[in-house]
Amino acid sequence: MYCVKCGVELADSQRKCPLCDTPVYFPDLPEDVERPYPPKTGKEVVNPRGVLFIFSFISLIGAIISVLTDFSINGVITWAGYAVGGIITFYVIFILPSW
Repeated sequence: MYCVKCGVELADSQRKCPLCDTPVYFPDLPEDVERPYPPKTGKEVVNPRGVLFIFSFISLIGAIISVLTDFSINGVITWAGYAVGGIITFYVIFILPSW
């Protein structure tokens, strides 16, 4: 038997590689090694309301930032109306029907 990491020949009784200290895997024996992570229990479910809330929050922040930027640069609202209109249109067409 050989080490899977470094290729050193191992005796049948060795549990770790003497060169790289890698645990030896015996496919015929049951494993008693504790896993560093929990086993998968099934399909992970994403809450769709949480995702929609995040998209709504991002849309609102984008609209606020565009209005504040336009007002700070020009002193009046000029081009931010187009940006906010686009954000509202995107929200109404794609996000609002998903609620």
